[in-house]
Amino acid sequence: MKTVKVGSIGLPLPNTDSCIFDLETNTKKLKIGETGELAVKGPQIMRGYWRNPDETNLVLHDGWLLTGDIARMDRQAIST
Repeated sequence: MKTVKVGSIGLPLPNTDSCIFDLETNTKKLKIGETGELAVKGPQIMRGYWRNPDETNLVLHDGWLLTGDIARMDRQAIST
């Protein structure tokens, strides 16, 4: 039986990475337990908005999709 931890991002899907970026600049990866914006990266993530580079640049950074969700990562969210 799976346990749900409210406020934690949980485990990412296979071939998917996740991390938390700072809320001010969205450029600094945060440590475990810190709260920020959830970002995901993987082969299923969009490459950008169709013919809209300005909007794409707002949500995609170095291959990471900024989801707009505020979250934190705990030690159990790291795959071993």
